[in-house]
Amino acid sequence: MQTHYTHNDFHLGDNLVFLNYLRRLALANPGHGFVHAAHECHLAALAPVVQDVPNVALIRYEDRDAASIDVWKNAGAGTPNGGFWETHELKTDFAWFHVAWFTHLSRRMGLECPIRKPQDLLFDYPALLQGPGLANAAAITFDFLVINSRPCSGQCLAYDKVEYFDGLLAELAAKGYKVACTQKSEVPGVYCTADDNLSVTEIGHMSIYASHIVGVATGPMWPTFNVWNQSSVKTRIFMLEGEKLNLGTNCEQVANMDEIRALLVGKGLL
Repeated sequence: MQTHYTHNDFHLGDNLVFLNYLRRLALANPGHGFVHAAHECHLAALAPVVQDVPNVALIRYEDRDAASIDVWKNAGAGTPNGGFWETHELKTDFAWFHVAWFTHLSRRMGLECPIRKPQDLLFDYPALLQGPGLANAAAITFDFLVINSRPCSGQCLAYDKVEYFDGLLAELAAKGYKVACTQKSEVPGVYCTADDNLSVTEIGHMSIYASHIVGVATGPMWPTFNVWNQSSVKTRIFMLEGEKLNLGTNCEQVANMDEIRALLVGKGLL
């Protein structure tokens, strides 16, 4: 069995997006082994993405193989001068850039790329259907799922303090909506997934039952872009600057809170 070694030195979201590709590559190539290295703090959150794929293993970044391929999107991964993302003509188009990036990585490994179109970037791993350890389905059914977690890659410059979403959370709760958020908030009447230590996979499961998803395009939001909520989520508004995500249905992209509020008012939700 040929084994392919990869690593990513960056954040949870970067690794989640890559593992969604890697699981598909591994499933299409059962005669190959795949070992991916990430920082230890991310391994527990990443494990559910590939737990059903026997030929994928996750290891600590410090234990990466000497021949491991750096799969961060701007690392180069075998290109003459590196900087694959910053020099690519599609760098501002998240979805189509990643189709190109994963095609490049697949060629590097001598395999056919399983990601051919933006829809292939939607998460589809079985653990998303298992759900969090809450009492019943009603407990995970919310009108609004708000991804208020702090961005770590400069994707939302307007997010300047941990309370950035508190005003919106208060407005939604005052309107009588059942609201969940992902980062601890002092707003009364709002459930926080951190209170139950829910994982990003469990947050992804909650998204299947949410009517509206609002927030930052950061780690916990990625599993909410999944194949099971494309018709159930009526509104998705996310903050992201510098590139267009173009992923999934009913999506609208903004740069700041004023634009979020304007869209919600326009939809009659605020």
